[in-house]
Amino acid sequence: MGEVLRPDGTKVWRVRRTLAYDPVTRKTTVVAGEGKTPKEAYERLERNVLRREVLMGLKSPEELYSPLPAKLSTTVKEFLKEWAPKQDWSEQTRGAQLRRMALHINDGQGVGHIKLRMLTISDCQSFLDRLKAKKAKDGSQLLSGTAQRAVVLLLKGALDDAKDQQLILANPMDAIEVPQRNEVDKEHIKRVKSWLPLQVFKAIEGDELEALWALFFLGMRQSERLGLTDDRVFLDAKNPRIEIRQQLLRHTDGERGTNTLYIAQRTKSKKSRRDIQLVEPWLSIVRAHRRKQLARRKKFTPEHRELLAAQGFDKLLFTREDGTPIRHQIENAEWKALLKRARATEIVGHDARHITVSLLSSLGYDAATIMRITGWSSTAMMAVYDHQTAAITRAPLEELGKVLIARRGKTVDQLVEVAKQMDADEEEEDA
Repeated sequence: MGEVLRPDGTKVWRVRRTLAYDPVTRKTTVVAGEGKTPKEAYERLERNVLRREVLMGLKSPEELYSPLPAKLSTTVKEFLKEWAPKQDWSEQTRGAQLRRMALHINDGQGVGHIKLRMLTISDCQSFLDRLKAKKAKDGSQLLSGTAQRAVVLLLKGALDDAKDQQLILANPMDAIEVPQRNEVDKEHIKRVKSWLPLQVFKAIEGDELEALWALFFLGMRQSERLGLTDDRVFLDAKNPRIEIRQQLLRHTDGERGTNTLYIAQRTKSKKSRRDIQLVEPWLSIVRAHRRKQLARRKKFTPEHRELLAAQGFDKLLFTREDGTPIRHQIENAEWKALLKRARATEIVGHDARHITVSLLSSLGYDAATIMRITGWSSTAMMAVYDHQTAAITRAPLEELGKVLIARRGKTVDQLVEVAKQMDADEEEEDA
């Protein structure tokens, strides 16, 4: 499918379909359709295919004058709209799948406007090629191999169901090579693990979102960081910690392709529900950030506070200037800019979790202790610690903290003194 220029100078959309191959003449029968829009071009193609099939004796002439049954004139977009609500997806998965449909399958470069029975292997291959060619604003590839794979498998699964319902005779996506996942580059992680956190911790000093970037190296997931609220952050001297009990998620409107943020009172898995001990330098950094956040909230009008409270955002630890949540894609862009300022190797934010694991492992800590910190649940050894105190994780984090503190030119004792002064200042303000 593509735009072509007619001899009279007008631009039209033209689509073609190979209908049959004659082994005697060694020629293929190709049918075309043109229109001012892709939809119009496909409608004319469908009509021309029907005419050719009548001429070839494959269809009855009466079919030229009979409207198509409704189920056979269904477009990919219309089918997906009916198909998606019937799928047994979790709320988080449903949101992600609806975004893929709206932003990739049903957008102008997708296949949503094509009628199911007219969808060809060529259409599907062109669709995949366009997915791979999509660019972000900075010119980089928009979709990773893993993201492309998710879109392709979604469409393939939907068309499998369409085939089961006899809406199509065969699934054209079966002939398409599914993109491969982006495997974690273990060698790359190994190369950068010893110095990238040091570069970042030096670069973030004094940054508006210093605390957010620091938490990248506590093994937290993106939605866990962005969904932190005051009642999940404890800065008392006896047991300073962060409780991971919730996430900032997105609810997607499948029709519009828009998404609304909300705080879900659950974690990704049961093992993701955990406490992370706050030691230096994280304790001082988070304490300083919360002081700034509390001061920012005091400037909001009562009406604005009520609006944030109604949405459940009034106690968020990390927000924009107006107190609204930081969107996931905004954090991604800011993280990328931070690495550029730090002249550090570019990695995606999620790789920071792998680097944290690698650093803790290099310090000699076992898999079960590390997984308790990161919230991973892929080892039976985790059961050993199920009934023990979260203080098990304090020692490895303290040792990791010392490595990072050294880069910032402060000792643990100096940071403790800073923390004590902050506590004293808070007591004076409360008085």
